[in-house]
Amino acid sequence: MSCRNSPSSISEMALFYKAQKVISSAISALYDLILSLYSWTRFYWMISRLPGLPLAQSYKQWQGFQSKLNAVNTLVEWRDQYKTCHKVYLSFLPLIFAYSPQLIQELLSKKQKHNDKGKVYHTLLPLLGNGLITSKGEKWFAHRRLLTPAFHSNILQSFFESFKSETPNYIKRLKGSKLMKEYGDICPHTRQLTLKFICETAMGFSKLADYKEAEAVIKSMHKLEEIATLRVMRPWLLSDGIFKMSGLYKELNQNKKTLHDFSNILINRRRTILKNRLQDPNFEVSKRKEIFLDQLILQQFQGVKITDDDIRDEVNTFIFAGHNTTQLAINYCIYLFGRYKDVQEKAYNELEEIFSDSKRQPTMDDLRKMEYLDRCIKEALRLYPSVPIIARRLTQDQPIGIHILPKDADCFIIPYVTHRNPEQFPNPEVFDPDNFLPERVKKRHPYSYIPFSAGPRNCIGKRFANIAKKTVLSWILREFKIESKLKQEDLNLIPSTVLVPSGGLPVKLTLRKSHK
Repeated sequence: MSCRNSPSSISEMALFYKAQKVISSAISALYDLILSLYSWTRFYWMISRLPGLPLAQSYKQWQGFQSKLNAVNTLVEWRDQYKTCHKVYLSFLPLIFAYSPQLIQELLSKKQKHNDKGKVYHTLLPLLGNGLITSKGEKWFAHRRLLTPAFHSNILQSFFESFKSETPNYIKRLKGSKLMKEYGDICPHTRQLTLKFICETAMGFSKLADYKEAEAVIKSMHKLEEIATLRVMRPWLLSDGIFKMSGLYKELNQNKKTLHDFSNILINRRRTILKNRLQDPNFEVSKRKEIFLDQLILQQFQGVKITDDDIRDEVNTFIFAGHNTTQLAINYCIYLFGRYKDVQEKAYNELEEIFSDSKRQPTMDDLRKMEYLDRCIKEALRLYPSVPIIARRLTQDQPIGIHILPKDADCFIIPYVTHRNPEQFPNPEVFDPDNFLPERVKKRHPYSYIPFSAGPRNCIGKRFANIAKKTVLSWILREFKIESKLKQEDLNLIPSTVLVPSGGLPVKLTLRKSHK
């Protein structure tokens, strides 16, 4: 009688298969462990071969960077010492600082290569969500395609109208300010102006109550920015587990709730307004005022796959990045005009040729004629780029000269340092708009000047920013003579998410004779 199907043999077979499964899982886990150990060992071995101090000594280097008021000086010293790149350990996390234009081109120029922003940008997620700055992969590609039409020439013309309507009020406020009598910080005045630019163009605000509501939200944004910067400067806080046990976590959630509540209410409000308008037979879409938020909601109406969270993240990104970077670029340019009187007068003379004694508003054609002012703005962004750090995570090994940067390493590019390369910009500390004469630009490496980043992930709003800067600066120069108190070497610059002048930028304004 056969016993192949007896209970004991079935039980033995079940035990055999179970043991086989356990052994297979153990072998797979061991293989994964060996692979992880190999990858980890290979990564740190390759890092160890890069220029820079070993882990045990790197702490002192990072201490110099942590001292905020010395940070930019420390970065320039590192560039002078290491030339191409070097490593620094952020606790046990190695960072690679990239200096040479050739390496920067490799990091930024390829569409399918090194496209992730890296671990440090993780700290900005509570502020920006998965907006265009922080998103990656297919989501980034989809949103970039989605948002590109929002900066079309016709829409920028609509934004330009907002710039023109608000700038004369800014000039009027400056005329009534203490800056007409004594040195004072220009930054709060311009910050208020660019906030109004963003409120009108991004959110459709026009009432004073709306601006005051937005100011409160901007404070929450700046608090979230401050917390993000602290987490980088105190690397143990990069661990989510440790961070959640700190008092900063509660503060982060409070400010994040303020920001998200505001954004969600705003989206629902604009959606209701748009629905009502679209139901009005007399409403012409082509004649409406262009608003960034409305464009995203209209695409949602048209069946584009974009959620309310996506809209919120993109609007928050536009508000934060557009407001901060634009006002800083304007302020640094004003400051530099006050330090270099010959440049200031040359820019004024160009404007006199365009406007004569007229107080009329500029046109787009006028902006195109402001060639010298355009070079001044570019040179100001060279010396004081609004965004101090661009980060990338390597998606594959990256050779550069005799070195190989390992896959998964986080790389930092510092435009402030890149723009001071004496091989690309002789006399790099001098404000010289002629650095951007066409014949000089042709001689430089294309990645030696990157105020808006470069490559496929460059700043989508740079034309928006340039139109705003020319509008404001042309008005300022036509109305005032500018004097600046601080020498450039005395500026205290803090590389946060933007390059902040600690203590502000003190200037004094005097009415030009033709405008008294």
